[in-house]
Amino acid sequence: MADTRTDWSEHYAQGRGSRPLGDEEKDLLAAHAGVPKGGGRALDVGCGVGELSVHLASLGFAVDGVDFAAAALE
Repeated sequence: MADTRTDWSEHYAQGRGSRPLGDEEKDLLAAHAGVPKGGGRALDVGCGVGELSVHLASLGFAVDGVDFAAAALE
């Protein structure tokens, strides 16, 4: 697959998405993200379906997620 907007959008439109964020990765993020008191900000570039964005938000971050594949964001 070439890294083009159309290819990635088709990838997500076909329901292929990406693998789920695992518990080990979630634990690592919780241990090392260092959310400042009062919250922090995060930018998830290439967020796909937004699973990492949602997890970061659950840790207390205000998150902006962006992706150029429209089907991923839908």
